[in-house]
Amino acid sequence: MAELREKFTNSQSQTKTAQRDFQSLLKICDENKAKLDAAVKELTDTKSAYLEEVQRTSKYADEIKDLTLSKNNHTNEVADLKKKNESLARELQSQRDKCTAMAKKRSYEKEYLDLQKSFNDLLAKQSIINSKYIEIAISGTPNPEEIRSHIQDLERQLTVSKAREDKLFADVKRLAKKKADIYTEKQKLLAEKQKINNDKKRIMNENQHLQGKFSSTNEDVSKLKEYKANWVAENKSLQEQLKNARENVSKLQEYKQNWIAENRTLHQSLKASKENIKNLQNTQKKIIAEKQVLQKKLNDAERSSSNYATHRSIATTYVARPSTTMPGRYRLMFGSAGSPSSSATYDDEDDIVVYGN
Repeated sequence: MAELREKFTNSQSQTKTAQRDFQSLLKICDENKAKLDAAVKELTDTKSAYLEEVQRTSKYADEIKDLTLSKNNHTNEVADLKKKNESLARELQSQRDKCTAMAKKRSYEKEYLDLQKSFNDLLAKQSIINSKYIEIAISGTPNPEEIRSHIQDLERQLTVSKAREDKLFADVKRLAKKKADIYTEKQKLLAEKQKINNDKKRIMNENQHLQGKFSSTNEDVSKLKEYKANWVAENKSLQEQLKNARENVSKLQEYKQNWIAENRTLHQSLKASKENIKNLQNTQKKIIAEKQVLQKKLNDAERSSSNYATHRSIATTYVARPSTTMPGRYRLMFGSAGSPSSSATYDDEDDIVVYGN
């Protein structure tokens, strides 16, 4: 019984340890799952906010595009009116030069002033229309002040861009002129170079004519020396390239071996972790089974002990008191108490066991 209890206690301890390990692993798994769910939720919220911002930005971009298109149309109309005004001004000036009558001159001047006034009024109306169009366009938006500020920034940027464009055109013209000057200078230099080449060619022809008088052996020796020098230089360069290539190959192989070793270690660690989890699960199952078996044995043992105690109590009801005639011995009386029908004498009380009635 003591051995069974000890085994049962050990099995309970192992079961509790395995359960604690399992609960710890389960807790870690739950924490990791919670972190993953939080990260997924944060990513989803971020994506939703990003899509809303993209949609809002696209809407603003379309509105700004419409406003820009409208502004360009008005700008084109103003430009056309300016051209007409300039044309009328030129015509007025032409007529003024040709006309000698003061009345006709005043008439043209009055017409020019009227056209100038109409042009100024049209510019003012255009400015008012642009302002109202912008106010109407941004009135339904959540942040009209921000959009208005953004439009003003775009207008300032447009002004700056036009100024930069004008400056760029001026720079392009200047560079074009400079390029033309450079091209002219280059043509002069090419002409001088051609002249120098012709002189050089003439001198080389004269030199070749003089060298042709020397021995052909000296020419061959000179060519061989030059070829040898070139070959030595090329061979040295190739040797250095080959050395560098071998070093690179060695480094790549070392890196590959390290990567393979790390990958193998990771796979082994992963496999060992899976095996440990599987072993823990199997151990838990075995411990639970052993616990059930030990519990059954303990229940059987407790039932046997209960039966044994019952029989012992029944047997001891028939044990008589110690013998008066024989010290150190006991007498067992059979029959009912007070009127024994038979008796027996034993040396030890533990030897006196009677089963049944």
